[in-house]
Amino acid sequence: MKTLRLTLIFALVALVSSCGNKNNRTYGDGYYGTNGGIPPVGVTGIDPTAGEGAPLAQKYASIISQPQFACSNGARRFRIGFTLDDSTGTVVGLNPAWDLNNLAGVKGVYIGKTPENDIVIVKEFGNIKDVLIDYCDLDQRGNQLSGVQINSYFSASKVTSCSVNQISELIFDATIGGMQIPFWVGPINATGAVNGVCPTDFNNDYPL
Repeated sequence: MKTLRLTLIFALVALVSSCGNKNNRTYGDGYYGTNGGIPPVGVTGIDPTAGEGAPLAQKYASIISQPQFACSNGARRFRIGFTLDDSTGTVVGLNPAWDLNNLAGVKGVYIGKTPENDIVIVKEFGNIKDVLIDYCDLDQRGNQLSGVQINSYFSASKVTSCSVNQISELIFDATIGGMQIPFWVGPINATGAVNGVCPTDFNNDYPL
């Protein structure tokens, strides 16, 4: 009886703890990533010029202004980011410069989004990549990024109907304002066409 009572107490503590750590994100609902069935595609053969330079900044401005990418409940956007060594899957720096027109040494640029409408841009320098995140602060944690845990290697594809290179998959947890927040990044047009950038949705253009 004592063992049963202790087991029930530990289960209750675990339940309460897990409730206290919840956030307002999907956290692995299969929308993107390995559970979503989007096949990872290597970066070999990617056209590094698609969507770069001043046109990238213009296309980004077009993307972020569209109503379909608005943050839920009027959440504020913050710009944060990190530098990733993709050969080892490790984070080697936080908060690189948010400059879409500075492409010195850049070999490729890729855009994606999360189910929460965070917009993610990857600037590739080979194995080293700057991951720039314009994120929706659904939990009101601010913009103090203190750590990132990578959960999948970066993969990308050039979707034929889209004028920007796509992030096929990038999954990571970011610690922002003391809370661990999940980011499941997939193609920018995974949920539908994007005016002026991707005339068709990802599923129509790249059947699974």
